[in-house]
Amino acid sequence: MMSLFNIIPESLNLKEKISPFLKNKLPIAPTAYDTIAQVGGMKLLKFKRPAHAANNPLHTPLFIIPSMINRYYVLDLLPGKSFIEYQLAQGMDIYLLDWGTPYDEDNWMSLEQLISHRLDYFIDMVTSDSKADKVNILGHCLGGTLATIYTILFGDRINGLMLLTAPIDFEHGGKLGLWVKQNQFRPESVTKAYGHMPWWVLQTSFQMLKPMLPWYKLEKLMKEMNNPEFMKNFWALEVWSQDNVSFPGRCFITLIDELYKKNALVKGEMYLHGKTLSLKHLQSPVLNIAATDDHIVLFNSTLQNYHLGKDVDFESITSQGGHIGSILGSRAQKNVWPQITNWLTRIDTPKH
Repeated sequence: MMSLFNIIPESLNLKEKISPFLKNKLPIAPTAYDTIAQVGGMKLLKFKRPAHAANNPLHTPLFIIPSMINRYYVLDLLPGKSFIEYQLAQGMDIYLLDWGTPYDEDNWMSLEQLISHRLDYFIDMVTSDSKADKVNILGHCLGGTLATIYTILFGDRINGLMLLTAPIDFEHGGKLGLWVKQNQFRPESVTKAYGHMPWWVLQTSFQMLKPMLPWYKLEKLMKEMNNPEFMKNFWALEVWSQDNVSFPGRCFITLIDELYKKNALVKGEMYLHGKTLSLKHLQSPVLNIAATDDHIVLFNSTLQNYHLGKDVDFESITSQGGHIGSILGSRAQKNVWPQITNWLTRIDTPKH
């Protein structure tokens, strides 16, 4: 694993400048929340709406399923740089699935159990707490893949589906797709040993997609090291990028086999919960947000209109930037975040 902090030459005397920006000195994940449910290592968080929030809150709560590989707080990075903080101020009730660290019971959970039991249970908790009939669901990265599968199965519970740089069509899986299709790639040998796919294996794999990235970051850091605002934002994101989550083993194997290798969801060949799943079965309104320069989830691998039935309410947003910048960068804050609010407002459904 290649941490940026570890490659900084001692001769640059940069570590002294960096020390104020280490994790315990940065206001990372600033938004207050309550934990309202937990199963295994997974928790359901409800974020607290600020006093200055809009007076006309939306009727439908927002349930966020983050990436299964990194911590959720990339969506709540810093005060003034938080998607969650922004949407709360618009009057939304926001709930989020915090994957946590897998317990033993999580490691042997099947994909069907995750979708049909865990996710369904947490959505039960959201609707019960909010007194709403349905939820809007936002899935980030692989969380979006899971949100899509859930919405196909239980669409009557979903008011609207939002996908944020989420892989759907694994025919366009990029380097990751090529790697996992090799005969030498046998993740079950790892999951049998650990029960899960360890976070450090996943982190190393993603670093191999851009092996020179730490040095590009170091070059940028040297240019901007006297800019306090840059340093704060830079190190908050760096802390997050090194804070990874291990992946429950049985689910990992299934997702690799069914999605990366077989592309079964797009082909209409995925079987779950007694049903053969197809993207053509999606009926809820869909908003897809894809990034122009995403090297992890390629633009063509995200959900496209041609994947869906002809009568689906489908909108798409193309965000400038990479996998993270497209949702966290200044252009995303100015353009994408308000568009998400507008879409959620348009499809909002009053409570009965």
